Amino acid sequence: MKITPLGDSALTVRLGAKFTAAPDNCLREVTQLLHRLGGASLPGVVELAPAFTTVSVFYDPAEVVAAGAPLDQIFEWMTERIKAALSPSRAKGQGKSKSARREEVVVEI
Repeated sequence: MKITPLGDSALTVRLGAKFTAAPDNCLREVTQLLHRLGGASLPGVVELAPAFTTVSVFYDPAEVVAAGAPLDQIFEWMTERIKAALSPSRAKGQGKSKSARREEVVVEI
């Protein structure tokens, strides 16, 4: 897993998997990553955007600073929060919840 900046208010979490080698496995891993990040209550996050082998985490920098990030280290601060949310010890505890958090979004056309 690699976490890199994406513009000035997002980070991309890239899985090590290659999509063309095993697309079903990539889809499963990205979906798991998306759910783990979604349940992590990361400060300032406004959107999670999954792709073939990545999940991009978009956030409001002002909210991240208000949550305690130093102004000149927002990427590093958010990276540490993401790594903590995805740590193996946290993953073990996530399977114990009896109710899954589901959110429905309706977009009218």
